[in-house]
Parts: sequence; C-alpha cells; structure tokens
Amino acid sequence: MPLYLIYPLYTGTLALIMYLLVPRRMIKHLFFHGVIFGGVPDLIILYLLYFFGLGGYINYGPLGFAGIPLFPLIAWTCYFILYLYLLPKRSYIFAIIASAYSTLF
Repeated sequence: MPLYLIYPLYTGTLALIMYLLVPRRMIKHLFFHGVIFGGVPDLIILYLLYFFGLGGYINYGPLGFAGIPLFPLIAWTCYFILYLYLLPKRSYIFAIIASAYSTLF
C-alpha cells in the first residue's frame, strides 16, 4: 500500500465516525464552524509553512495541489464538527484531551 493512501483512509474513518455520531441536521449546522475552525486555519498554516520552507505534511503523493495536501483539510473539518457536537457545557478535560489529539495529528 502506498504511504499516501493513509490520508484518505484516516479522513474516511473520521468522516464515518462523524456520520455515525452526529445527527444530519447538526452536521449541516456545524459544517460552517468546522470549516472556519478546522480547514481554513490548517490551510493558512500549511501555506505559511510551504512558503517559508519550514515543514508540512509528507507522503501525500498525488493527493495534493500546490504543495498542500487536500485530505487533512477535510479531516480537520470533520474533527471540529465532532468536537463541537460532543463538547460538554462545563468540562475542561474534554478540551485538554482534544488539544492533545490535535497535537498528535
């Protein structure tokens, strides 16, 4: 299996989890927030990293455009839809665990 297939596999798994856990009407409602908090900041950071030559994603093969992989942007959008849907009203431990996960990603 080529290494660049890890990105669609991970994104598909995350999208499937989101599809199974989040009601459809909430996905529609949270999609804009997922893009604004997930996809757009990742795109900005990736362009800055690419422009300055400081780093970025590797092994994305033909699944990118202009030095930017496409699947991590979708994965971040799905992640933030899940995060915002599952976010409890008054629990800081969830935010800490989510921050640790995003660092791992």
